[in-house]
Amino acid sequence: SAIVVAAHFIELGLEQSKTVTPMKLQKLIYLAHGIHLARFDTPLINEDIEAWSYGPVIRTIYDVFKSWGNQPITEIPEFEVRIGGKLFRSHLGSLTEDEMDTIKLAWEIGGELTGPQLSNWSHSIGSPWEMTYKIGGNKKIEKEEWKKEEEKRRKRRRKKKKKN
Repeated sequence: SAIVVAAHFIELGLEQSKTVTPMKLQKLIYLAHGIHLARFDTPLINEDIEAWSYGPVIRTIYDVFKSWGNQPITEIPEFEVRIGGKLFRSHLGSLTEDEMDTIKLAWEIGGELTGPQLSNWSHSIGSPWEMTYKIGGNKKIEKEEWKKEEEKRRKRRRKKKKKN
């Protein structure tokens, strides 16, 4: 669940005294989801990610954290969410070791960046967000767009290795 992933990112921010705003949280989850799909060919979160004008958005995360505006989130959410008949407790629950590794990797990559910096990154030409948004805003980013992006990254890595 995106709520569980969000709780982990907020905890990392609080532990390391790094600001996590709602925008930054959205983009970190997007980043982690893409990393997880690339590494394990399985989604990190169950919720759809939509292409909105300011970048990728998970609607449930938007709804839960919109009251924070652009201010830092200063507490880890603790509540229950029922998704597909399953009950999730948001406070740091029920993630696999692979999922936790993905969250830590995404934090290492994006934890120092601001929400706007991550948003600019998510708007990169050819990104899953950009490819979906140019068709029409507020649409679900399909798994195929993530796969295309990862294939481009793999090709770039292979070219770099050949040069070295």
